[in-house]
Amino acid sequence: MQKLPLLLFAAVTLFQVGIAGRSVANDVDHESRDRPKLLDRTCESLNHAYKRMREQSLYRETVSELMADGSLREYMTLIVHGDYVYSKTSDSQTWDRQNNDAAYWQRFTSCTVKNVRGAALYYATYHYNGRVLGVEVWTTTDGGTLIKIVRRYPTGEWFFPFATVVSVIDYRQKSITVPSAYTCGGNPCSL
Repeated sequence: MQKLPLLLFAAVTLFQVGIAGRSVANDVDHESRDRPKLLDRTCESLNHAYKRMREQSLYRETVSELMADGSLREYMTLIVHGDYVYSKTSDSQTWDRQNNDAAYWQRFTSCTVKNVRGAALYYATYHYNGRVLGVEVWTTTDGGTLIKIVRRYPTGEWFFPFATVVSVIDYRQKSITVPSAYTCGGNPCSL
């Protein structure tokens, strides 16, 4: 008879630990700007650079799969322009437009940084939509501008159809053309 209450206690405790773990990730994702005690000061400059990138009026992000031989295979292109994100996979000719409303105030935690030739390299934990994964982020040497992000998704938690994702960010506005023809969420756009 005493084993049942002990098993029940263990089950409830494990359930609560699971919920607590998920709520911390969600707190970091969505509430850290309002709850300063959750801010990770080791990542302050990296999160600030990420926020500045997201607030840019125009930039292109090329998303690629990291192949076993170290080469990149392009998967998707994103063009961020003001309130919209235009996306197109490499095997498609059609652009799709969506709102640029993703939260971004604290995307990175547990950062360490080292200087490499011509850049600063951060190793960090990345938070997005309840996912938590390891990343490498290259910035300018002053840490103010993101250049490249390598995300390594855990097994079974991929956001893309592959585990290691490399994003290269291009801010050269003269080389970026905002699509004039696109769908909206995969459907024809309505005015």
